[in-house]
Amino acid sequence: MSELDQIQLLCGPRSYLDGTAVPSGSDDVCLIYVPNVARTDIVVGARNANTLILRWDVSQRVAIAVTTSGSVTPRWRTIMWDCLFNRMQVGSGLVAVLGDSDTAAKTVPLFVLAQSEEHFAGVHVFTRIRFSDRDALFIRVTDTPLSWRPEDGLLSVLTQSAELVRRNSLFLNNHQCYYLKLFEGEELEHKDRLDTSLDIWGVTVKIYNAVRDGDLQGYVPEYGDEFQSWDYLNILSEVPSPSLEQGYISFIPLSTGGYTIKRKWFIEDATRRGERHYREPNGISDLESYLRKRFAVNPVPYPPFQRVRYDINFESLATGHVYGIFFDHSRLVDNPEIAMVQCVLEYLRTRSVLPVSDDDVWAELEEIATWREGFLADNGIVTERGVYSKLSFLRDNCHPTLTSAETGS
Repeated sequence: MSELDQIQLLCGPRSYLDGTAVPSGSDDVCLIYVPNVARTDIVVGARNANTLILRWDVSQRVAIAVTTSGSVTPRWRTIMWDCLFNRMQVGSGLVAVLGDSDTAAKTVPLFVLAQSEEHFAGVHVFTRIRFSDRDALFIRVTDTPLSWRPEDGLLSVLTQSAELVRRNSLFLNNHQCYYLKLFEGEELEHKDRLDTSLDIWGVTVKIYNAVRDGDLQGYVPEYGDEFQSWDYLNILSEVPSPSLEQGYISFIPLSTGGYTIKRKWFIEDATRRGERHYREPNGISDLESYLRKRFAVNPVPYPPFQRVRYDINFESLATGHVYGIFFDHSRLVDNPEIAMVQCVLEYLRTRSVLPVSDDDVWAELEEIATWREGFLADNGIVTERGVYSKLSFLRDNCHPTLTSAETGS
């Protein structure tokens, strides 16, 4: 699947994606050979990729077939790849090839067809789910290749591909609905403790650029959501008992008032912990009373801390699993000299309609953790993979906040 002449971009009416019209043999379509330098890897290791990104800015002449979907005799011409689209509209080069302004106005990137090395009479299909003036994002919708040969004409593969999209239209055709989360109700993360003098902005940007440059092979920045910054207060209370409820509950103020409430279940610090988020849009006058009433627990509150965090999100081309590397600096509000710096690696979500495996997540977490540790070591930052929690940080550095009952007030 890695040969250039096996990767083709199929463009045509958007109705093949959104179902607003029934595909017919008279639809004007075009098939364009994709330059290697304009795409991410179609094969990652020994696996067909789940995720594919095409860039529009590559200046290279490519072959293009212009035809109707029902024809088996396309007209072959050449075109400059970077003249295909301009600001999400058909570019001048493609308009000239299509020869009809009405046809051009309806033409969008639809699918990428990739020849299967195991099935030379079939293709894997990637459908387009994001489109911008710079690039487009596709994900694979075929677990096994579709039966198709170029001499059969395009109507068959177009119709089959459109049907695959319609089966998964809620997932594929709605912005940011194309995610699922494995390990529902849990979080998976490694936490490295670092020197508190570390410039977390500087090291975050270094890792971000390393991922962008392809140093972490088989991964790319998450499309459209690759870098984030955070700065928020965290008010944490331990839940010491009973054993099934042990862990902590923390309040994070919302900019519009109220709180995000984060609850974590664990008996001891671990890579895998229970986690659930809630939202309370209204103000809370007494956090402890709220916890007792809503969650039926006896909280042990700790002094609040401020958390500054920079996130890099990136995704596996092979599986569609999305991960984050976060650098954060936590410091006590009332005593800022008590602080902790961590580098956190976490599984976040998955963007795939294909069968997915928990085992892949664990294997990729190990692969990323090893790369991250090597990268930091090369930059003079010594790390040791761990699971040290914010609750342990508070336990080790301060006493629980006295409650009104304990003070007698």
